[in-house]
Amino acid sequence: MYPLVASLMLLTGQSTTSAKEKITWVLAQEPPITYVRDDAYTGYGVKMLRLIQAELPDYDHAMHLGGNYQRATQDVKNGPLKCAVGVMKTLERMDIMSFSTVPVFHFFDIQIVTRKETFESWGRPEKISLNLLLKNKDLILMLSEGRKYTPGLQAILDRHQGAPHIRTTANAQFSETMLRMLQHNRFTYMFAYPEEVSYLTRQMDNMDNIVTIPITESQLFGHSWAVCSKTPQGKDAIAAISRALKKVRQTEEYREAYEAWIGGNLRTLYREKYQTEFLKIGE
Repeated sequence: MYPLVASLMLLTGQSTTSAKEKITWVLAQEPPITYVRDDAYTGYGVKMLRLIQAELPDYDHAMHLGGNYQRATQDVKNGPLKCAVGVMKTLERMDIMSFSTVPVFHFFDIQIVTRKETFESWGRPEKISLNLLLKNKDLILMLSEGRKYTPGLQAILDRHQGAPHIRTTANAQFSETMLRMLQHNRFTYMFAYPEEVSYLTRQMDNMDNIVTIPITESQLFGHSWAVCSKTPQGKDAIAAISRALKKVRQTEEYREAYEAWIGGNLRTLYREKYQTEFLKIGE
């Protein structure tokens, strides 16, 4: 560059290096994954995201709260360079967004939630059969009205529709009220994700007697992905994100971000499957 041109650029405040592209990360308000607390972004998904961002020094990064996942994915679609984490694959979404080649999250599917005393009386199982539990009419299952379950679980529940030992609460979502009812032995078990149980119990007193157990008839784990706008910039960004993911998911820090939100009875199984299954995806 000629000295006179360089001097003029410095005088006018222009940089001699090209500006970085900025990725706007659209986050869903979904504790304990990604959420805002005390005006700061937090959650195990945010911890993982910061590890990914550290491997992307060629980009500037900003975060934006997009409401629920449906709203967040709509923001990503609108571009021009927006990305998100924790998005499930559907044909519609794959048509309008660019997906990472490896998942971001490796998480337990929905599980049985019960009291520790009940867990002990069942023999501390690594997994438990919903069909077997439903055969025992002394065990009361509480469902959340309107909550969607996996097709396999829903098929089992449909076969027992109207059974007196299956009850329904008006709470559409898993809640502190349901946990209190369980703690007071108003019913025997219910369904929830381990991390949402941990999130609520950490905000409540005397709730260290709640355990979650994988269900035999349900898939053990689920996966969700990083996505970016389906634009030329988005396609370049998601390729870089995929490369970063392949590196950071090998670290203990990345694995432990989610692991901190599951019960001690699940951690050995989680670590085993993390190594033998999750790290193999997209190799």
